[in-house]
Amino acid sequence: MLRVLSIQSDIIGNRTYSAILRECFASIGDIDLDSYWYNSARSLSTRVINRLASLSVPVLNARGKNLDLRRARAEWSYGRTSRILTERLLRSRPYDLLHFHTQVQAYDAVELMTQIPTIITTDMTASLASRQKAARYPWTYRINIALDHRVFAAAEHIVVFTEWARQSVIHDYDIHEAKVSVIPPGARLDTFSPPRFDERRKPKLLFIGGNFEPKGGWDLLDVFTKHFSDVAELHIITSESIRVKHQNVHLHSGILPYTPQWHHLIRDGDVLVVPTYAEAYGLVFQEAGGYGLALIGGRVGGVPEVVIEGQTGFLVEPGNRQDLKSRIERLIYDPQHLSAMRRRSWEVARERFDAERNVKELAECFRSVSATG
Repeated sequence: MLRVLSIQSDIIGNRTYSAILRECFASIGDIDLDSYWYNSARSLSTRVINRLASLSVPVLNARGKNLDLRRARAEWSYGRTSRILTERLLRSRPYDLLHFHTQVQAYDAVELMTQIPTIITTDMTASLASRQKAARYPWTYRINIALDHRVFAAAEHIVVFTEWARQSVIHDYDIHEAKVSVIPPGARLDTFSPPRFDERRKPKLLFIGGNFEPKGGWDLLDVFTKHFSDVAELHIITSESIRVKHQNVHLHSGILPYTPQWHHLIRDGDVLVVPTYAEAYGLVFQEAGGYGLALIGGRVGGVPEVVIEGQTGFLVEPGNRQDLKSRIERLIYDPQHLSAMRRRSWEVARERFDAERNVKELAECFRSVSATG
C-alpha cells in the first residue's frame, strides 16, 4: 500500500478539485491518500498570523494593485500553516509520498520535500499570475515567483492542468520538461445524467462565476439585456449580490458544485457564457461540456485548451462586448450550429475531461514517483 499525505487548498475551484481527488482515490485500492485541508487544524496563534498576513492596505491594494504585497504575505502564511500541519502528521504516521495542491501549500515545506518524495499539483504559476491583465504591477509578484521556484526545484514531479501552465513551469522556472505533466482536473461525469439536446424556442444562456465582474458578468449582462433578452433566457449563478430586474434574467445564489440544483441548472442550459478576464484552467467549462453545452469563454489563460474555437464554442477578447454579441448571435439564431457545437462539446468532455479517468492517471504518476524515489 502506497501511503500519500495530501495537503490541499480549500479556495474556490481548488476546493472542488481536492474534493474530486478525495472521492476518486477512495476507489483506488493500492494508494491510501490521506487528505487534509491546509487549515484544518490551525491553532489560535496560526489563525492570528493568517489574519494579519492577509490584511489589505486599501490605498495600496485598490482594484488589485497588490502594492501592499498582500498576495505574497497571505500565501506565505498559507504555506506556513501547511508546514506546521504536515510536520505534525508526519510525527504520527509514516508516509511514502507528500502531495501538495497547490505549490502555495508547500512554500514553507521545502526542507520536508528533500526528505520525502513530493508531487505538486497546480493550476497556474505565480509568473503567469503576474502577466495577467488583473496584475497591474507585475514586480509585486517577485516574492511569489521566488517561492514557486524553490518548490518546483525541490519537487520530484509537478502536475499542471494545462499546457499553458506546463510551459511556464519549464521556461519561467528552468524545470526539465520530463519533470512536468499535464493532467486536467475534469468533472465527475459519472454523476452526470444524459444531456438534453432538444431544441427550445428560447435558448438558455448560463453564467457561472463567484467573482461576477472579473469573470465578465457585467459584459454578458449588458449584451444580453440590450440584444437578446426577448429571444433567450439568462441564468446567473454567482455568490455576489447583484440586482437585475428583467423577466428573462434569473439569479441563483448559494448553489454549490455537484448539488442537485447545480446539476439541474447546467443540464437545462444550452450555452455557457463566461467571458472572463482571467482564468487558470476553466473547470466550469469542463463541467458544462459534460452536459453538452456550447461554450463561450475569454481568450485567456488555459481557457483556449478547453473551449475549442469553432468546434465546442467560441473564444472572445475580454471586455470586447461587440465580439461577445456576435458570438452569442451566431448560436442563438442558428439552431443547427448550436446543436452541432453542443454535441461536440459533450464528446470532448468524455474524451478529455473525465475526472475519474484523469485521477487514475495521477495515481499512476504517484506510483512512478514512489518507485523512482
